[in-house]
Amino acid sequence: KALVTDVTGIKGISVPPELDGAHVVNLVVSDIGDIWVSFRGIGLYRLSKGEWVRITPHSKTDDWVAIDHAGAVWLLRPGPSVLRIAGDEQTEIPFDVELGGARATLADPEGLIVVADRGVAHFDGIAFRSLSRSRTRIFDLSFGIVRAPDESIWIGTLAGIVRVQKDAFLKALTNAEASLDFQLLD
Repeated sequence: KALVTDVTGIKGISVPPELDGAHVVNLVVSDIGDIWVSFRGIGLYRLSKGEWVRITPHSKTDDWVAIDHAGAVWLLRPGPSVLRIAGDEQTEIPFDVELGGARATLADPEGLIVVADRGVAHFDGIAFRSLSRSRTRIFDLSFGIVRAPDESIWIGTLAGIVRVQKDAFLKALTNAEASLDFQLLD
């Protein structure tokens, strides 16, 4: 059984036999209350109205699930592409293999920001733009991201917390010649 909590308390939810004892990579909850769960070695499932639905086939990687500002669900996996699910439509989108596996995401009105093993990327509605370790090593092994009220972006890295202005961050993603000024808090 899985445990789910809401305003009424904690309740158990039955899981299909193939999910019994499975390791959860991560999960997200949509605006309409569907729970999207990525299971290690099993794939992506959606729990909607008490029913589990398999979305993707078995996966040998630790796929990361996220929801963007428009409500689309993303399955971010190491490899040459990621999967965006909007309603019944599934779209493969090229992704920078050099970045490795996703560790955290931030839904943004301008797209989706992905923090990965070896860099960060931003989906701008057309394509992913990335800052990989070959460009700046500060984002190596990043693990978390938040947007502050002043619109700055804070990224957790092994070096410490990196604070960068959103405009400068987006400019550096689209212009390989642009410098990226940031503040490192350790």
